[in-house]
Amino acid sequence: MGVPKPLTLVAFVTLAALFAVGSVTPVVAKRSDAAASSELELDVEVHLLRNQGATVRKARVLTQAAAEQGGAQTAPGGEEGETQAGDAGAGGTAGEEQQELVQQAIENGVAVDVITTDDAAASGATEIDQAQQDQAQQEEHAQQEGASSEENAADSEFGKVLVGEAEIDAQTKEATELQEKRDELEDPLPVQLIATEAAAVVANGDGDVATTGNCAVAFDQFCKSVLPGDGRFADCLTEQMQQEENGNVEGQMLSDQCKNEVRAFKADRATNINKNLPLAKACKKDARKFCKDVKAKKDTGATLACLRKEYKKLSTRCQAEVFETMEEGAEDMEADAMLNNYCKADAEKLCADIEPGAGRTQACLMSMRGQPGLVHFECLEELFRQEVEDANDIRLSIVLLRVCMGEKQAFCQHVVPGHADTFECLEQNRNSDGFGQQCREQIEEVMQRRSLDFRLNPKLATACDADIRDTCGVELGRMDYVHGVDGKVLNCLQDHREELKAPECTEEVHKNMERRSEDVRFNYPLAHACREDRARVCPDLNPGSARIIGCFQQNRNQLSFECKAALFDQEQQMAEDIDFLYPLKRACANEIPMLCSEVPHGHARIVRCLQENLDDPVVGRVCRLEVQKENQRQGTDYRLNFRLKQACEHDVARLCPDACVNATTTACGGKALRCLTEKLEDVQSDACANEVIYFEQMEVADFRNDILLAEACRQDVAKYCKKVEPGEGRTLACLRQNREKLQPDCRREELQLSLLAARDIRLRPKLKKLCSEEMTVFCAEVKPGRGRMMRCLQENLSQPQFSEACRQEVAKREEAMQADFRENAGLASTCAPEIEDHCQAEQGQAHNQGKVLKCLLRMQSKKKPLLSDECDDEVSRAARMALWEYTPGAALTKCCDHDVEGYCALEQHKRVVYSIGHVGKCLATQLAAGHSLASECQQLILAAAPQDSRALINAKSAQKMLAAKMRETQMRIRAAALNSQALAHAKLIDKEAQGANIITLSGWFAFAGLAAMVMVAIVGALFGIRRLLGPRQQPYTVLVPRDGDA
Repeated sequence: MGVPKPLTLVAFVTLAALFAVGSVTPVVAKRSDAAASSELELDVEVHLLRNQGATVRKARVLTQAAAEQGGAQTAPGGEEGETQAGDAGAGGTAGEEQQELVQQAIENGVAVDVITTDDAAASGATEIDQAQQDQAQQEEHAQQEGASSEENAADSEFGKVLVGEAEIDAQTKEATELQEKRDELEDPLPVQLIATEAAAVVANGDGDVATTGNCAVAFDQFCKSVLPGDGRFADCLTEQMQQEENGNVEGQMLSDQCKNEVRAFKADRATNINKNLPLAKACKKDARKFCKDVKAKKDTGATLACLRKEYKKLSTRCQAEVFETMEEGAEDMEADAMLNNYCKADAEKLCADIEPGAGRTQACLMSMRGQPGLVHFECLEELFRQEVEDANDIRLSIVLLRVCMGEKQAFCQHVVPGHADTFECLEQNRNSDGFGQQCREQIEEVMQRRSLDFRLNPKLATACDADIRDTCGVELGRMDYVHGVDGKVLNCLQDHREELKAPECTEEVHKNMERRSEDVRFNYPLAHACREDRARVCPDLNPGSARIIGCFQQNRNQLSFECKAALFDQEQQMAEDIDFLYPLKRACANEIPMLCSEVPHGHARIVRCLQENLDDPVVGRVCRLEVQKENQRQGTDYRLNFRLKQACEHDVARLCPDACVNATTTACGGKALRCLTEKLEDVQSDACANEVIYFEQMEVADFRNDILLAEACRQDVAKYCKKVEPGEGRTLACLRQNREKLQPDCRREELQLSLLAARDIRLRPKLKKLCSEEMTVFCAEVKPGRGRMMRCLQENLSQPQFSEACRQEVAKREEAMQADFRENAGLASTCAPEIEDHCQAEQGQAHNQGKVLKCLLRMQSKKKPLLSDECDDEVSRAARMALWEYTPGAALTKCCDHDVEGYCALEQHKRVVYSIGHVGKCLATQLAAGHSLASECQQLILAAAPQDSRALINAKSAQKMLAAKMRETQMRIRAAALNSQALAHAKLIDKEAQGANIITLSGWFAFAGLAAMVMVAIVGALFGIRRLLGPRQQPYTVLVPRDGDA
């Protein structure tokens, strides 16, 4: 048989001269995948061996003809040409020949890759003959293996066993030529390239299906251009079988006898690596390196099983051959010797009616693994082993690949197979338009299996290998190889995801949590705990898109304890990231890029961004509804509010230890949240305080976010506020307006929330919105809380820049503060002891009456001070602001309505006008002028003044103060020892007298000398009242229509 010229050149190539000039460019030509008859395959290996500065170069050229070339066929099996360059002087000739070889290879259509390698020291380069190197390697191998190899050759049942590749190639070449001619070798060909396996006979001498048996006709029909040997004929027949399986063939078909012969050939070849010559040659070194200690049992393929286990460490050439055997084993169970050895009996018993091939037998057995005792444990182990191996490449998942071939071409055409990339692509696109239902179901079935065992997820298993061993070693140690697939390692990784060291592992765990949040089938702990609940509560609901989880949440009260606990545990984990809140993420898919594009994921940052922008016009209705649902869910338990939980963990333990003591696995109904809001002043962490304030803002914005209020007021809201749209505090305002009509529980909860809102303007959504500019202009330096911002707005109310809307809202707050002292945060906290001591009866009747404030005013007017200076100041300020923002009929100033109408009313356009601060100034002026006012009104005016000014205005106090001044003057006169005896003994004060008579006639004359001082004091008092009642600024007008006016 003729050999093309390029191959004759290859047989005598040496690379010595190329290395002598500084760099070498050896040629590596890859085996072509096409079966075209005109292509030639060339494979060149270059080994660089460095020893004491000398570079030894070894070139081995394997040639193989795929078809006829110029009327003649090349020799089968390939040839190995070996030459030796004489010295460095011959390098030029060798280099020219090598270049000519490259050019001719390209002209013959051979794929050529060029590899450049740095040259070693040029001096002393020595070339070793290839045949001598092969012989030396064989001798070294024989020494390593010891006498056992010689025993095999001597004692083998086959006689002499071939162990050298050159001798084996010569024999297989002869067998190939005979097979081409439809003839066979007379004697079997026993070989032992891999010493860990016993010697074995190569099928038909060339390691291929016989061309003389049941497939002889098929050779002429389908494989005439294929050169037999090394399994090439079997590969051709396998391709034809797959085409027929897929329904892509019309006309002639393979006979059943031929198909069975192909399967039998592959099954036999899988039992011993030495029967598969391409595999044995490619993996000879790898087997020696990784599998030297394998003790192979007969016909179990133990060495091949070892190579599969070490797949990632194998050389590229060995990997390719091993992968081909894995494909064959995935296609047909019998082609996986270890699997067939343990599962054959079960398959014959349980799957006898299943047609072999296409992975059907394995699928049949795997479908029965859920039935204890039906499939032997050893078989289950091997099935799981193959499942783990197949998970890395979709080409090994035969059933999945055939079902999803169309989707693979449509969505993942450019994805390179391997590393589970194709499966991940299909998973990501399974909900896309045009994705087939059958493929989707198959993908999700695999996803469900992966959720049970991390080993079935090759990306996660690889990325998290170290973290699993370091962090989840206990769970890993408790895993049964097959029966322990309960997701415990995955649970461990999720619970400790903040502690994982490998970023790739954190990313894979994040993806797994996304899957769990999307579909209960991928969430083993929840699915297992709620199996019966799902059938009972959500029987007709299809899984996917978090529908089952949503059904559980909506029907929480109907769930079993185990299901509730598992659901609550998952909800806590899902609260961390928008990626785990599948319905929210899907509903806000458009809003998130527009509003939160710069917000990083994690720690519920995207959720907070959506909450803060809930009222933005770009937020659609669907997104808004989902954000509101999430807000309400967070209101049921602080642990479902990830940010608050993280910030307040220590404060909850310290301030609210009993809030959730009986609810470790279920929501505690907002009790801890209520505790935190009530004890906000005692919270130590600033981060916690900020989160509590934010939660309170959510509460007052939408009553449904306060689970305690929502449950207590459900009926009242339906009765009185049915038409009120929730949000911006509208429902709470409605409840407040109907406070007297509310049921006791609802009234208590509404008042509780209203009082919380009194201390911080941020908890008054409407007021905050209407007065946002005023707060920025006048109160920028004021820290919110304890009513400080409200006080600032009140003090600046008459500023011309104040908007009418803000003024009116502040006036409403003032009315509420008059009616109920608890709405006045500063007074309620400062005067708490005085209220407890002197106003307990009024406190029980405080609602809408202002009775506690009036009680404090009475205590203030007592001769003996009953109020602390701080409380006195707060009461005085409350009275002053009530007069300053006077409104007819208000709880505290109602006693002055008659006097206001008589002295202070102004008319504009038939309407009574009350300007801001006008009434307070008017009444103070009337009192100073001696006009008669209602006693309660007079008391209110006096209370509004500072303590020193108040003493000057009160008549009795003024008399006492005047007498005190007289005594002081008399003592000074006597101390001066004046010469005038009359003046020295003048009696200005009569100690026995009462009232005005306490001052004697001489005293009254002396009083004339003090008159100027007293007048100055009175003027000062009036000035103080005016100053404290308010500055002379632009009036704020309250219009009250008279009777009969429109």
